[in-house]
Amino acid sequence: GAAETPGASGRGAEERRAALVRTAQVISRPGCTSARVLNHLCFGRCSSFYIPSSDPTPVVFCNSCVPARKRWTSVTLWCGAGQLASPRRVRISTVLVQKCQCRPKL
Repeated sequence: GAAETPGASGRGAEERRAALVRTAQVISRPGCTSARVLNHLCFGRCSSFYIPSSDPTPVVFCNSCVPARKRWTSVTLWCGAGQLASPRRVRISTVLVQKCQCRPKL
């Protein structure tokens, strides 16, 4: 017979929630100043299941909390301050997470 997929009927939606959580990310490199960036991380519960089968490869489905929308931003660090040479600017790129969701691991 056909196996019913857990949560396929819409039950347990509260068990499959990937939330956006604010965090302060510190961007740093050796010999440079550090910068704090307001960012988000993905946190929550995402469903997974295993369906037994006579087939040697069972059906295993695992979701994880991942960014659904993100954008790149750049931060400027000052490097070499306090040395004989003038400090130089170093531009570092980082991802800002804007939205999270449960997605299958690939």
